[in-house]
Amino acid sequence: MVMTYKELASLLRGELKSEKTILCEEILGITKTDMLIHPQKEIENADEILSAFKRLENNEPMQYILGKWDFYESEFFVGDGVLIPRPETEE
Repeated sequence: MVMTYKELASLLRGELKSEKTILCEEILGITKTDMLIHPQKEIENADEILSAFKRLENNEPMQYILGKWDFYESEFFVGDGVLIPRPETEE
């Protein structure tokens, strides 16, 4: 599926706006600024980001969607069945 940056930006609203913005940056390498500056630029395979948005809307943790998470300056690979590293667990 092909989608423009403008169409993608229109999906970045509501409760999960911040999380969806992070997914765009991590999965596609596109910032909110990129979407505003180049609204007609196309994303060739938007299926991946749309799938990630759907998983997020279904309350799947962003760490599982991305498959990794930074924790104390280290990157950990996470997935189903792996506890998500969080700073509060170190207290």
